[in-house]
Amino acid sequence: EINRALNLPANFFPGGQFLLLVDALEADGGFLLLHFISMLLRSKKAVCLLGLSQDYSHYSSLGRKLGINLTKFETEKYFVFIDGFTYPYEWTRPKSPQKPEPKLMFTLP
Repeated sequence: EINRALNLPANFFPGGQFLLLVDALEADGGFLLLHFISMLLRSKKAVCLLGLSQDYSHYSSLGRKLGINLTKFETEKYFVFIDGFTYPYEWTRPKSPQKPEPKLMFTLP
């Protein structure tokens, strides 16, 4: 188990704490991130994930492989995903489609 390898107790997150994982190009920390997310959600602790390198579907897919349903935990208010990857700034979000204004056409006699 990863907790044993990292010498972490089973109740590593007693609550009210933050975990910042930093990885490098040489060593991706994604597997640790998903390990901690699944561990916390299974013990009914809230998780807020700021996604800066992957979108929600990526984490949802990997969560299913670990046996956790992020949508279910989201519905139960235990999981929140903030998408900073797809639209990192408000001005990058696509505008909702608007009907074009009708143009008045004049013909000269």
